[in-house]
Amino acid sequence: MALDQATIPSPPVTVVETPVLGLDKASDPQLVHSITLPIPSILSGVTTPPASSIFSDRLQLVAGALTLDLQALPQGNIIPDIDLTGQKIQILQFTSPETNLADITIIPGAVNPYELGGAAMSVTLSPGDTILFLLNDSAPDVANLDSEIDFVGTLIDDIDILIVAG
Repeated sequence: MALDQATIPSPPVTVVETPVLGLDKASDPQLVHSITLPIPSILSGVTTPPASSIFSDRLQLVAGALTLDLQALPQGNIIPDIDLTGQKIQILQFTSPETNLADITIIPGAVNPYELGGAAMSVTLSPGDTILFLLNDSAPDVANLDSEIDFVGTLIDDIDILIVAG
């Protein structure tokens, strides 16, 4: 299975504000706030950065823990696991579903840490939170000693994961 393309809206967030200025002869102006992304809005196997592999799933923590191995991403019983060895993460999205009962903390793996944001990276998602990384070919390569992300929470909460790599 090959990735055709990944599309990223640019800008991904636009906020419109109408400040109350109390102008006498004109309507209050609207201000538009946004940041244009430094990466292409469409990624594929021939773009820079490249995108050739995709993984998405809802995974469940067991006894409050889950280790995600980027060299063996589970695809179910019929399709073989996905191995991202030698690729860089370009897009990474984690969502803690609103039905979760507690926070989930995301850290580099304990055994073969994938240091997405450095060795001390730690992100905590409360139920309903989402975090999105758009990495412009700057993430480390997935390798034997750099391949695991740990999720720490409570009991059997879920985590939704989307990964685009190339």
